[in-house]
Amino acid sequence: MITSSYYRGAHGIVIVYDVTHRTSFEQVSVWIKQINEFAPKNVCKLLVGNKVDLVEKRKEGMELAAKLGIGFIETSAKVDERVSDVFTTMTQMVNERTKEDPTIGSTEKIQLNKVEVTEIKKKKKCLCK
Repeated sequence: MITSSYYRGAHGIVIVYDVTHRTSFEQVSVWIKQINEFAPKNVCKLLVGNKVDLVEKRKEGMELAAKLGIGFIETSAKVDERVSDVFTTMTQMVNERTKEDPTIGSTEKIQLNKVEVTEIKKKKKCLCK
């Protein structure tokens, strides 16, 4: 379990599961429960199904995201499919939320530096297992 201090001040949270690993998908509900308990009330949430290069696209991730009322993207970090879309989408979500409710944090727009995305693409390796 991640401690509550990890969520403090978060504007956006990306929840990533492995589409080839059923337990990973089932864990999403546990992570969402922790987020709802410890993260700021209006934190932006984005569900990401990764490794779509290994399977046919599934509907269950999209259906779960719709049920939870959060965004959804399917990606493949291995073949760099829609990875940058995750960062762009989260940035847009946080910017919109900040416009709607300036009490979320800084009223300055949060911008994703294109150089950072380029550097991420250059590395093309996952630090998690």
